[in-house]
Amino acid sequence: MADCGNTPHVGAWRAFQLAHAVAVERVEAELDRAGLPAYLPWYDVLYALSAAPDRALRMRELASRVVVTRSWLSRVVDRLEVEGLVARRTCPSDRRGAFVVLTDAGAALLERARPAYEAAVQAHFTRHVPDLEALRRMLEAVTAPRSERV
Repeated sequence: MADCGNTPHVGAWRAFQLAHAVAVERVEAELDRAGLPAYLPWYDVLYALSAAPDRALRMRELASRVVVTRSWLSRVVDRLEVEGLVARRTCPSDRRGAFVVLTDAGAALLERARPAYEAAVQAHFTRHVPDLEALRRMLEAVTAPRSERV
């Protein structure tokens, strides 16, 4: 029986998956050592909201900007809300819709965590990448909608 891991395609895919898992684990450990929340989906949500107009996004917009699966996103937002880092606001034009809004406490946590987060990402990921822009372009090509892929 052939070993699927020997093909260049599958080998690269497996290396990517393993590198992602290990880098996430190591970055979370660094955040924990710094006394910060050690769960990267929190930072993913807080970062997406901090970059949004008025620091607010509808859940479906937020889902398209984070790494967390849609099923986990509600749980992450619930937990962030309990911690006071985000709030839900009803959409004035559509009472069924809601916005997730970054609170001042969430923005403060993100700013406080930024140095440790960036240092951990550099130590456990980007220092191994000789051309960050080339990597970014390659990964953006993977995530582009089908109509935009080359």
